Amino acid sequence: MSMKKKLNQGLWPVLILTLICMISTALLALTSEVTRDARAAQEEAAQMASKQKLFPEAEKFEAREDLLRPEDADKILSLEKVMNKDGSEGGWLLLSQSRGYGGQVPVYIALDPDGAVSGLDLPANDETPGLGQRVHEEAFYSQFVNDDPGVRFYAKTEGKDTDVTWTKIDAVSAATISSNAVCTAVNQARSFYAAVLAIEQK
Repeated sequence: MSMKKKLNQGLWPVLILTLICMISTALLALTSEVTRDARAAQEEAAQMASKQKLFPEAEKFEAREDLLRPEDADKILSLEKVMNKDGSEGGWLLLSQSRGYGGQVPVYIALDPDGAVSGLDLPANDETPGLGQRVHEEAFYSQFVNDDPGVRFYAKTEGKDTDVTWTKIDAVSAATISSNAVCTAVNQARSFYAAVLAIEQK
């Protein structure tokens, strides 16, 4: 067999494999584009479910980006004022985040009009399955609910702020970093309320 023929036979598998890869990539891109709206709708529905879980009497969630501060850009991701069906103020809904073991841990935090935590909901995160993911369990996050607005939480080491009362929570076993991330996210929301929302309420 000539060298030229051997070379041609060796090129064909490479060309076929390259063509298959190109077609697969194009199909994946097309699928992503076609399902983009559906995925966005699913994400929006999941967010609304979290909001309604925390504020079952709510009729309106009013975005208040105008109150967000540049220094909180990587801490407080969103802020909404909640209005109930009877016209009364339901409080505030904040999406706060803090770094955990596997990445950022986002936490929806419901504050009543006086700044007390009335509920928590944790969207999906990248914490270790079976360990860090246990911060989603009610036995853990219920420890933050209905507490004095002046209280801050810690799972391992309390903060240095002497103007607040530090309360230790029971961390998820073998997931102290994830537990502390939730503490930090809640504390960020509490501090934001004290610095910004308490003034807005007046």
